[in-house]
Amino acid sequence: MVIDAKYRELFQKRGSAGYDIKDIRQVSGYARLTKVYERLEFDKSKSIDCLIVYPDMSSCFDDFKQVDDLTPDSDETRKIPEFSNFYKVALRLPVL
Repeated sequence: MVIDAKYRELFQKRGSAGYDIKDIRQVSGYARLTKVYERLEFDKSKSIDCLIVYPDMSSCFDDFKQVDDLTPDSDETRKIPEFSNFYKVALRLPVL
């Protein structure tokens, strides 16, 4: 899985309003690099999953280690439905 953090609130929205196509293209580009396939020892005929981590102060997660399953079929809110194998997960940011 290729994971990237984006510090923008737009990912909190659902559906097509919940992402920026430039971010999707950037992470997709990382996931299509030959070196990434080699490093992950991944079959080049398959797509590598992509995940965007974004801030949301109402998230139940305040530490990435708490997210046990990054691509659960039961949690539709993590899927970006317009794209294959693309997910997002919210983390609560620390407050000083």
